[in-house]
Amino acid sequence: MADWLNNIKSFGDPQLELRAVKLFDEFKQIVIKAGVQNYDEYAENLFDRIMHLFKSTERVYTVGPHDGVIDSFFAKYRFLSNFEPCTVVYDGMTYSCSEAAYQAAKTTDVSLRIAFTTMNGSKAKYAGQKLTLRPDWNEVKVDVMYEIVKDKFSRNPELRVKLLNTGNIELIEGNYWGDKFWGVCNGVGENHLGKILMRVRKELSEIRD
Repeated sequence: MADWLNNIKSFGDPQLELRAVKLFDEFKQIVIKAGVQNYDEYAENLFDRIMHLFKSTERVYTVGPHDGVIDSFFAKYRFLSNFEPCTVVYDGMTYSCSEAAYQAAKTTDVSLRIAFTTMNGSKAKYAGQKLTLRPDWNEVKVDVMYEIVKDKFSRNPELRVKLLNTGNIELIEGNYWGDKFWGVCNGVGENHLGKILMRVRKELSEIRD
């Protein structure tokens, strides 16, 4: 495995890994079209240099709450991420993580949804970008996410305990890839995923009490 990909994997962020692999493939095509000899080696070496530089300025992500906020779903709080492997059932189908269920819900075609049942989060996100969105997607996607997240933490006891153990801490899906709808990037965003997680936490807490 290339050094640059090992560096990417060390962040433990499937979304970053997916974006980096796509970027590398696009860059390699540019190198090929430019007529560079030994294009594979050239592309690998350049990406290795980029990633070593990136690692030297690596952002330190939150691994614990500060000021009453959990503002990134990494490290010990990765269980809050939709990419966390776990059993999730949505609309009668079983998936390996919340992300796969959410991406599958973008279509109402059952034959297309089936393929997502065996995908991990990264593959599902990539495949979901190729789907033709159902006409009502923008109107229903928040409700869909709520149902999926509710099932995730209701169905998996160990994850439910972890969620409840966050108490009343504010949950913010902080990110650096520009998602200002589900999360917050550079201090700006609607944080719908964080709000859903807190709603589910409150509901589960009331059931427990």
